[in-house]
Amino acid sequence: MLTDFYSETACPVSDRLRLFHAVCLPPRWAIEKELADLLVKLGVVSSALETYTRWQLWNEVITCLQMLGRREHAEKVVREQLAIHETPSLWCILGDITRDKQYYDKAWELSGHKSARAQRSLGYLYLALKEYKECLPCFQRSVEINPLQSSVWFSLGCAGLFSGELELAAHSFRKCVGLDPENFEAWNNLSSAYIKLKQKSRAHKTLQESLRLNYENWKVWENYLVVSTDCGEFDEVLVAFHRLMDLKEKYVDIEILQILIGAIVDGVLDSQGEPASKLKPKALQLLGRIVSQVTNSADVWSLYAKLTGSGEEGSLADSREKVLNYLQKAHRCATVNSGWEKDSSSRSQVCKFTNQLVSAYTEHSNLKPQQSVQLLSSAKLILKSIISRLQLQQQQQCLSTEPNGENLSCLSSLEEQLLVVSTRLEQVRNL
Repeated sequence: MLTDFYSETACPVSDRLRLFHAVCLPPRWAIEKELADLLVKLGVVSSALETYTRWQLWNEVITCLQMLGRREHAEKVVREQLAIHETPSLWCILGDITRDKQYYDKAWELSGHKSARAQRSLGYLYLALKEYKECLPCFQRSVEINPLQSSVWFSLGCAGLFSGELELAAHSFRKCVGLDPENFEAWNNLSSAYIKLKQKSRAHKTLQESLRLNYENWKVWENYLVVSTDCGEFDEVLVAFHRLMDLKEKYVDIEILQILIGAIVDGVLDSQGEPASKLKPKALQLLGRIVSQVTNSADVWSLYAKLTGSGEEGSLADSREKVLNYLQKAHRCATVNSGWEKDSSSRSQVCKFTNQLVSAYTEHSNLKPQQSVQLLSSAKLILKSIISRLQLQQQQQCLSTEPNGENLSCLSSLEEQLLVVSTRLEQVRNL
């Protein structure tokens, strides 16, 4: 070990002095301090403490004592050193140990308002106490004195986000990523500030930087998914959705899917001025992957049917067959749970999917006249089953409370559908 050679006596002093100035050998205490620093990184804190104590490196001694949980001993050493000679650094360390802001104030005054460390530590104390307004000026004074503190810029940005100072937060995170471009959390938080400032295109670009640095973080991907949707970057929405499914088993976001499928079906222009309908094959691939993992979501099956039946390909017999199949699965998922008629949201969902399925049956019966009776009979049977469940629920509600207007409206809609289907079925049978 290099430190052992300082006490080596085998080589005569006259020989060692010959190349003394050429070697530029550092002093022994500096070499041993480097060794102690390495020991701390390796977790051998007790051995490092012995070296620091031997060379009276009190700041490092106090740090080691704190790491070992010997806070009282650390405070004693600090106070002993303060009795010998007061320094802003020692007052700051005492503040770190006792969590008392008066010691940071003493360090600030003793330094002649030039200690970035004092203001930084005071800011961290306020931040830990969630006093965000109070920590802002502390961090600002610290970076005014020393603007190369990326961690302080980051904390200032976080405090700005929490306190609603969005412009300050964005400025702070920009400074942070300027000093530390590999900080993915700063990029992610910068995008959050831009989102709140309604600057979504800038948020989208900063999230791309965050993902470049941390490709495995599903939370960043979820933010990217939402921002891409808001910006009309529909191709990136597909990429983000696939990635989230890689990272999280059975991931699905119905709201995002509704926006994406709606944009593709309606041919909405994306951020580049291109119609989103060009993404239909990729969207079908995504939905196919989703339903292979999430088989019990009525909304997903309904959206799958909506997308499959859109465009010129949607009018083909094969596509209509798929649409009917998907809507049957959506209806089955919506009614699989017993007691759905007692819950308002479930009731509305069942009515919606029933109407969609009956419309698909009717349309399919027109495409395949030879199967019209079978298809229309299936539609009629489904309608009668749902209507009977709703009527029973309505009767029970009438006995206990006032009639439910939403339930009555749903019943009325389905009864109209039943009348249309029954009439059509009779016409087909009489042909």
